[in-house]
Amino acid sequence: LLVLVPIWWMYAGYAWLTNNVRVTWQMRLVLIAAMAGFLVMAMAIPEVFGAGALTFGLSYLFVVLLHLGGSASRARRDRSARDRRHRDRAAAGNPHGLSCGHPG
Repeated sequence: LLVLVPIWWMYAGYAWLTNNVRVTWQMRLVLIAAMAGFLVMAMAIPEVFGAGALTFGLSYLFVVLLHLGGSASRARRDRSARDRRHRDRAAAGNPHGLSCGHPG
């Protein structure tokens, strides 16, 4: 469970990203690279608490940075969406950006 939660968190982040970003060839490259990172993470899972810990951690960092880059490219193109996210976070009492839902 300790290993599954961060993987699922990033998977959900990519599901959100692919639904909210215009598909360009650059975004396709980001998604293909992220899939490769997820593959390396999956291969490191059996040894995650031993010899595969560094491999898992670096591949997870790689996937997170790609997600951050994809989100940043969207935010640059759509300033209103960035303002809306900040407003939603503040309304939810969550300035750090962790998704906890917004009533209404």
